[in-house]
Amino acid sequence: MKLTPYLFVFTLLLQACGSGVQDSNVDTRGIARVQQTMPPSLRRLVNNTMDLGAQLRIDGGTPISLNFDFQNNLIKGDSPKLAAKSYHFSLELFINDSNAVIILARANMNASIVSKQTKTISFDPFFYPDQDGDGYTNLAELTAQTGIHDPLDKPDSSILSSSENYILHDALGIDLFTGSIASQDASSSNYQDLIN
Repeated sequence: MKLTPYLFVFTLLLQACGSGVQDSNVDTRGIARVQQTMPPSLRRLVNNTMDLGAQLRIDGGTPISLNFDFQNNLIKGDSPKLAAKSYHFSLELFINDSNAVIILARANMNASIVSKQTKTISFDPFFYPDQDGDGYTNLAELTAQTGIHDPLDKPDSSILSSSENYILHDALGIDLFTGSIASQDASSSNYQDLIN
């Protein structure tokens, strides 16, 4: 079949402009990339060879494992591809204790994923839960080697501070090692690191 010059030009214009039908095979999703500085309070656990883990939850869904870059004190990882929209992200730092996950720190943020782009997200502030409700965070109890699940097993406030220049505070802002009040404001972040 012989193409007339008009038909040939029309065919070229159609190809250049597109047919108006979007290719369903084009992936328009984006990625959330976590690149988070590790909180100083948790760096100590790395030095103590604890089995520390990190996971990302998107809109409360299934956890996605993240990796540690210990040389640079970073928590890193990518989400699976996500539709372009706003999401709630939760970063959880944890240890496994007798097949149970103990959350040591959690941080939340909202961010929008843009089509075909990678969005780097980082979190601040971190919150430190108190699983047994005894007034001492899970991290403070882990550091003091008391029962995270037992509200009657609390850190002894007469324990001397370690030589690593950290001062641990419990959920009410009370210094774990001296029993002194760090602040009149019982912050919801309920755990602070003070580095000399």
